[in-house]
Amino acid sequence: MKNGRRQCGECGVCCVVAEVKEGEFNKPACVACQYLTKSGKKRCSIFGSKKRPKICSTFECAWKRGFGTVESRPDKSGVMLTISDFNGGKWIFVLDVRKDAHKITGKSIIMEMINKFNLPAIIVDYDNLKKGKGDYVVLNQKIKSRSSQIMGDFMGNLGNMEIYKLKINNN
Repeated sequence: MKNGRRQCGECGVCCVVAEVKEGEFNKPACVACQYLTKSGKKRCSIFGSKKRPKICSTFECAWKRGFGTVESRPDKSGVMLTISDFNGGKWIFVLDVRKDAHKITGKSIIMEMINKFNLPAIIVDYDNLKKGKGDYVVLNQKIKSRSSQIMGDFMGNLGNMEIYKLKINNN
């Protein structure tokens, strides 16, 4: 860790899943960045260059910020988490980059983040990653009462948390 932050190492998940539109730079979501090296360790070939978009140099996933274990790194766990402002509040966003990773290998970092910040986590399921729409919301009991507007049908449990279909209000 450097300055309390982890180093990405061989992880390049954000270089694939993120949509980046900045100036002339236009990378669609779920497409590997053209500057991501393809052999050996995944690295940005324009790292430190003026060509590199600002969002790329400032973005930090939850793992890079120190959450989870070494095995929670997005390329290992199959989930990438961020905290973002959305719809007038703060939310934890979970991108499932492998099928059902939020239920298996990514479960502990999701639960850690929800407990630490008392925020709902919106999960974008692997099958809908390219569409960029949320599928589920994970809640702990402390925030359940204030989250009823986003809770659809009950889907099951994630440890001591509950998973609901994400209800989108189109009013």
